[in-house]
Amino acid sequence: MTTDLKLPIRIDVVQKQYKNGMQLDELARLYEVDEETLKPLVAEIVPKKRKEVDGLRYTTEELRELCLEAKTVTGIKTQLGLANVRQVRSLLDMHGLSDLIQSDDHVRRERYERLIELLDSGLTISQVASRTAVSYSTVRNAIRYAIEHLGRDDLKPKKKEPITMEQRQELAKQIQALLDERTPIKEIRKKFELDHNQYDAIRKQFGLKAKQGRRKSTQPQPAIPEEHKEEPTMPDVTTASLESAVTSFKAEEKPDLIGMLHDKMEHIARAERIEQRVLNRDKAVWGEYLTARSEEIEDVTHNVDVVVENGKLIERTTLTYTLERELGR
Repeated sequence: MTTDLKLPIRIDVVQKQYKNGMQLDELARLYEVDEETLKPLVAEIVPKKRKEVDGLRYTTEELRELCLEAKTVTGIKTQLGLANVRQVRSLLDMHGLSDLIQSDDHVRRERYERLIELLDSGLTISQVASRTAVSYSTVRNAIRYAIEHLGRDDLKPKKKEPITMEQRQELAKQIQALLDERTPIKEIRKKFELDHNQYDAIRKQFGLKAKQGRRKSTQPQPAIPEEHKEEPTMPDVTTASLESAVTSFKAEEKPDLIGMLHDKMEHIARAERIEQRVLNRDKAVWGEYLTARSEEIEDVTHNVDVVVENGKLIERTTLTYTLERELGR
């Protein structure tokens, strides 16, 4: 670190970075200078409050187990559901577990070494891929890593022994039976230790097809079955029972019901009659007015506003037409 600014920086950019949450030591590492050099630039800037990670939800032992399982910062971030890597590092620093973080290259080398050990034990590439749940190309990359970095020129994976046509046909029958049960292809390949190319070759050779439709649910059934609830039965309805129900209804015993229905129907009919009277009155008044004034004026304006309020007709509407247009029709 030095007190001289080697990298071209803008003061406003540094101040904005500091205000948005970057610490002074982070800015110093970014611009390769001492913290004392940047202090005068951000002396009057009030940084935003950084979002603290709630570490109380996780115990140290829980985080330790998670770090040993996920290993990388990205994996830990995914497991904890945090927003960024900075929160992961802050949380691990709080619990003193930062030394458990491994780099991606280190994890990749460990995976390759584990695959190489399986290849040395006599397994084929497809067997290693199926047993470790990795892709065929990942095993190939492990072999390339062993040759280029470990000097393992003698590493020659065991090739799978060729099978006869009878064995191939029997394998195809077993695969088709699993396909009929709607077993996922991934599980079929894992069971028979087949890679994608081998499975695809058998499928095309024997015309294997997966059964269409949704797979049956594999969810476990409850230990205690639910009690069977009897559905309510509907009473038998016959013509005789309907006739008896109709004849048993007596209007004089329910005067309120009959009165409500009669009032409702009367209200609807009355509203329709009032609306029709309004239209007829409007047309009649307008026609009489046009006839009486047709020889005197060209434009006729007649104010007739007919509305219904509390069952009464009130004239309030303004009607405006051109007489020449009406007579010319």
